[in-house]
Amino acid sequence: MPGGYAMDSRSASTELFSLILILILILYVKSKSGTRLPYGRIYLFCLYLSAGIVTLSLMCAFCVLYGGDMPAAVSISLIGIYYLAAPGLGTLLVYHTFQLMLDHIYEKRRLKRAGIMLLAMYASYFLICAAGMGSGAFFSFDRQKGYQLGKWFWLGYLVLGVEVFYFFLCVWKNRKSISSRMWHVIRILPATVLFLVVYQLAFPEYLLNGCIIVVTDLILLFHFQGRWEDTDRLTSINNRDSLYQELELRLAGKQSFQAIAIGLDQYIAVNRNYGYKKGDELLIRCACWLRDFHPQGRVYRISNVSFVVLLPFCGEDEADRNLRKIRERFDSPWEMDGTGIHLRARVAEVIHLQQDWNAQDVMDLLRFSLGRAAFSENRLVRLDEKISAQVERRGMILHRLNQALENDFFEIWYQPIYDCRNGRFTQAEALIRLRGENGELLMPDEFLPVAESAGMMDEIGLILIKKVCRFLGTDRMEELEAVSVNLSAQQLLSERICRCMQDSMKISGIPASRLCIEITEGALGEGIDRVRRRMKELSADGIRFYLDDFGKGESNLARVLELPFSYIKLDKSLINGFPDERNSRIVVESMLELFHKIGCGVIAEGTETRAQVELLKKSGADLIQGFWFARPMPEEELLVFLDSERRKQREAGGLSGGSSGDGLQDAPAGI
Repeated sequence: MPGGYAMDSRSASTELFSLILILILILYVKSKSGTRLPYGRIYLFCLYLSAGIVTLSLMCAFCVLYGGDMPAAVSISLIGIYYLAAPGLGTLLVYHTFQLMLDHIYEKRRLKRAGIMLLAMYASYFLICAAGMGSGAFFSFDRQKGYQLGKWFWLGYLVLGVEVFYFFLCVWKNRKSISSRMWHVIRILPATVLFLVVYQLAFPEYLLNGCIIVVTDLILLFHFQGRWEDTDRLTSINNRDSLYQELELRLAGKQSFQAIAIGLDQYIAVNRNYGYKKGDELLIRCACWLRDFHPQGRVYRISNVSFVVLLPFCGEDEADRNLRKIRERFDSPWEMDGTGIHLRARVAEVIHLQQDWNAQDVMDLLRFSLGRAAFSENRLVRLDEKISAQVERRGMILHRLNQALENDFFEIWYQPIYDCRNGRFTQAEALIRLRGENGELLMPDEFLPVAESAGMMDEIGLILIKKVCRFLGTDRMEELEAVSVNLSAQQLLSERICRCMQDSMKISGIPASRLCIEITEGALGEGIDRVRRRMKELSADGIRFYLDDFGKGESNLARVLELPFSYIKLDKSLINGFPDERNSRIVVESMLELFHKIGCGVIAEGTETRAQVELLKKSGADLIQGFWFARPMPEEELLVFLDSERRKQREAGGLSGGSSGDGLQDAPAGI
């Protein structure tokens, strides 16, 4: 097989072009922030080494093409160094591919074993090559015969082939824990390199070593580019999407792990006091500390001021130490320009052992637990059976909400409102209801928060308005002057909902005055100016507004004065002590007088006793709503109820007490 080697003169140009491409890759990769992370530094080192090997290959090509013009010892030395170093680059690239493949596996002994095997194979080749360098076994070179291949010149390719075969054995063993992006690399890289190597062996006069290296670097760049997309631009740590992918792979590989979520509360105060630039710098410092505090930890930024740290679970004691370290650090001040900044952090922990979870389950557990931590005394929540049951219940409700939106499972119930001025029921409040898969009734205070967090409130608001308007448009509902619906400030500002109100009233043929909107004071938030403009627009069309739950929490009379409310609904908490408690009686009677003077009607909510009803009527309440009269009921029951009340009025000449006459027992509390 040995013989003269007539290298094509274009081989040097091919190697030069390959070198230029690698240098461009180096400049491109260095411009990316991902190079600060371990995988970025390793890939950049491979590019530097690639540039060195291709430069050496280019020099060897010149030696072969123009060897007569330089000392033979120089040519032999350069070619010998290339034979020793080039397979080393191949071994390094295979090892780096091993790192990428095993990146999602906590068991690092596999990577260590792979490294030892690869090093042993390359070391064996290096010793054999060094020993046979002067014997012509790999190559020979003199001025008369030029460059000649030896009978063992293919040994470097054989070593690379064995390394790749060993790599595929590991791929098969760890296939469940390999990311989809890495699967693309595995499918493309070996086949492409194999084709180029076979072509090189078949046509040795064309030097393709630089081309093989460039192709390998470009395909690995695909994986590196994907890692950039998974990196948070501000902190250079992993983002929310990469956490989801990581969880999928850890769970597929049946690995045990500890997930710790950290949420920073009231961070807006940091930005306000120190500026957004300093606020960003502090977030970067927090991210870097979380990234470095554990050698096998992975940190992810899942929202503006929330992080998740993923750690291997090595026992309860180590899990406790990890949690304690994080809490101690965030309980301590962070130094910024000589000033200690205290961050108010809440912490949640989820540990996966052998539970039958998927990635979304873990994300839900972390999100729910972190939310609960805000109300915990020590601002810490560790997953237990109770929280797991609550999250499972929440998942069931979310599934039912999706079914309800797709199949129109929502029901509208109505609670009649008694008009003290004419002694009959003239209004009602519309309340949305949902049943579980077994027919049980799910209460709004349970499913509406889930719907809000899932971004479903606008869709639910549309359903509520359409059904209420359709119901008001029926002949049997003509006696009701108005029905009120509850909307949040966000729903009120929605253009879709406003168009839906106008279209639904037009289709049903009802005047705007029959549809009233209830808004709680707490829902107004910081967008009060936008809410005021929208309320004035709708009021001009004839729609009336009620302020709901006045007296609950922080009540602000200024809001009553600046917004166009037709009625104020006194919260049940004000009515509870009425009329037995003197202070409660004074407050309620004063409010009735005050709101009447400023031109607002008053609805008393939560009435449960005859005494409350009688005194509220005497004190001047315009409307009364509560269990004393009726609980919320479905549409058909409301129609039956109103028919019954009409008959009683005709028989008795008016309504004097509870819905069944003065002799009824007080209606029980509850819903």
